[in-house]
Amino acid sequence: HIRLKDDNGQARSQLLSMFHVLDHLQRLHERCDKQESRVLTARATSELADECARMCDCISQILGNVDNQQLDAAIQRTTALQQYLQDERNPYRATIMEQLASGELDVPEGTRRLEAVRWLDRVSHHLARIIQHLSIAQAGTPNKSE
Repeated sequence: HIRLKDDNGQARSQLLSMFHVLDHLQRLHERCDKQESRVLTARATSELADECARMCDCISQILGNVDNQQLDAAIQRTTALQQYLQDERNPYRATIMEQLASGELDVPEGTRRLEAVRWLDRVSHHLARIIQHLSIAQAGTPNKSE
């Protein structure tokens, strides 16, 4: 039931950005709530330990950045995390496929690990988008993305 009384560009941009924030928060919540097995697999897999630790550290740091109104720093952190996880995803997937082919991993465990790395990647995406849209809402600049 949110309606703008005047349809000026800045207020509309801020409102749209906040809708995007809410959408990404909802999707992030669903990933964390309904896909708990994926995070548990990621945490229990030694090859993903660095990625999990980096994500936890990043989340702690961006929460501090947001609390201190340092959204530019939060954007840099989430963008760096997202890029790091994207860079690690394909080599990790290739390693899992090799382990499946050689019999080192069974198919259910390989599938769990592939789902875990996808989960990390998607969570980092939602974190980055939430911070970017918060920044747009705070600045009141036109929303040109998503």
